[in-house]
Amino acid sequence: MVPLIWVLLLRRTVRKQTGIIRTRWKTRMHLEARFRQFVERSLAGVFGWRLDGTIVGCNPAFAKLLGFQSCEELIGRSYWIFR
Repeated sequence: MVPLIWVLLLRRTVRKQTGIIRTRWKTRMHLEARFRQFVERSLAGVFGWRLDGTIVGCNPAFAKLLGFQSCEELIGRSYWIFR
């Protein structure tokens, strides 16, 4: 009888924790989407790069600032050649 009660309590705890994790995940996904929209729609040039200078991402404003049509043309290039 004790193992059955223990299993039922464990299942309830797992269900509760799963709900908490799911809620946090949805919140983070929503915040990430809002941040992504903010950066992509910004008129200021925004970009990310590695320590070696490789551009890993940017918004359309940054690409246009450097004379490119899209961000895909910049990704993988070195930041230092534009400086």
